[in-house]
Amino acid sequence: MTLQNDPQRFLLSSFLSCKEIYQPNYFFMAEDYTAESGYTEMKAIIKKLGNKLPKAFLIGSDSIAIGALRALREEKVPVPKRVSIIGFNDITSAQYVTPGLSTIHVSRNAMAKSAFDLLNEQFQKRHMASRKVTVGTSLIIRGSSI
Repeated sequence: MTLQNDPQRFLLSSFLSCKEIYQPNYFFMAEDYTAESGYTEMKAIIKKLGNKLPKAFLIGSDSIAIGALRALREEKVPVPKRVSIIGFNDITSAQYVTPGLSTIHVSRNAMAKSAFDLLNEQFQKRHMASRKVTVGTSLIIRGSSI
């Protein structure tokens, strides 16, 4: 999939470019949001970069990160001593993998309430214009990051 026909990849790369921190050689995307996809992508990254692996990976979902952890373990890349891993979503299994997965927690209840409120407003026709909703996050540090 190319940058232009993948909206998430395009938006993220554009955002990083605006901040002047986009480095295409260190920008990877898994095929989908599964552990298998994270495993496959990390294996390819290790093969491509070898000893030039970045010091940390921020990974778009905990499932992908769990697969990446397995690939790093198999390739004997020490986590977090050599590479830190941070996932996203704080799924239950994140605390049970070895090492425990550091992750960004997003309140599912807050997202669900916001979605319900927006839908309710649209059904009531009280507010039809687009609106930005912000939901708080928190960083959960576990064993996969320093």
